[in-house]
Amino acid sequence: MIGTKFVIYRFSQQLQDQRNQSGRAKRKETPSGKKNPVRKGAQARRQAARKVREQRNEYFRQMAIDKAIERDRERQLKNQD
Repeated sequence: MIGTKFVIYRFSQQLQDQRNQSGRAKRKETPSGKKNPVRKGAQARRQAARKVREQRNEYFRQMAIDKAIERDRERQLKNQD
């Protein structure tokens, strides 16, 4: 085995206080729109595809309902005759 080094980190309250005073401790939070533009684009495409899919499914669902109503009317007319 080649040599390894272990670094032991000790929490220093003094250093933490210095960071708090200098403003380094708190990072400015990035706006959600600027985090990852690639992911944002992919999410937008996915959402658009989902919307198109839902509209298509709703259209076919409505057509199936209309066909079923039409079939029931025809059956009732045949039964009346």
